[in-house]
Amino acid sequence: MTHQATKRTDWLAVAIVLVAFLMLNLLAVRVHGSLKSAALRNLKGFSREDMHTAIMLDTLLYGCLPAANVLVLAALIAYRRPAIRPFVLGFEIFGCAALILYAAVAVLFTEDVILTYLQPVLQPFSRPVGPYLTTTNVLIMSALSVVLLGTPQLIGAMVGGALTHWRWRMKS
Repeated sequence: MTHQATKRTDWLAVAIVLVAFLMLNLLAVRVHGSLKSAALRNLKGFSREDMHTAIMLDTLLYGCLPAANVLVLAALIAYRRPAIRPFVLGFEIFGCAALILYAAVAVLFTEDVILTYLQPVLQPFSRPVGPYLTTTNVLIMSALSVVLLGTPQLIGAMVGGALTHWRWRMKS
């Protein structure tokens, strides 16, 4: 196989992985919506447990999905650039650990930890204009939630990448 054909095959493989990952993202959002609407479909009103389940699903989606996207993109970048593989190895290991830890905290301590962390920042945007929240407020709250929930995970992953890269350089 020629060098040109190998390059084309590599790019095709990366494109296939990206399309598959996009489909998984859309599936995750779709499942989130279905589960959330099922949790809130109580004709007598919302119970505390239904609201807890809906909030937990939101925090899982806003915290886990972007972190998983970053981990997959980092692996694809490392595939194309062998020089950064030591950093990406630590980034992936620590990032997966941070993602698992976040998911456990989001499931077990949604209201105690996650909402206490998000509430001071999101409070100004959660006041409705009239009887409903505006689309702009919802988008701002969603974007802030993604940033606030993803930043600690990203910092942990970057520390892991830096430590692995530093250790790798010390060996060689």
